[in-house]
Amino acid sequence: RVQGFAQLLQQQQQRGRADGVMAAPPGADPVAMRVLEEIYATGGLKVCLESAGSGGRLALWALSVPGASSTLVSLSLPYAQGAVDALLPSKPESYCSADAAKAMAAAAGSKCAA
Repeated sequence: RVQGFAQLLQQQQQRGRADGVMAAPPGADPVAMRVLEEIYATGGLKVCLESAGSGGRLALWALSVPGASSTLVSLSLPYAQGAVDALLPSKPESYCSADAAKAMAAAAGSKCAA
């Protein structure tokens, strides 16, 4: 079960984490967490994330890594087909495809450039 960000923060505070650094959320992919840490540590980089389907975990992971507030500009989780359609310039042949993922990445890039 994925817990909400606020619940994780509260748990960390109850455990007395004096350093202010949150532990990885339960079930977090260690490779994804390390990539996020490296992106956030780069400095000056602005990130916009778009994730469909089960992107809720990505959102939780992205917000739990220190540095998110200075790097992460936007995080969107379009779930319904209509929400994805509104994001993309044209309706994808398949929503679960490399082409759809590339189009979502391009849309995220446009958000960051704005």
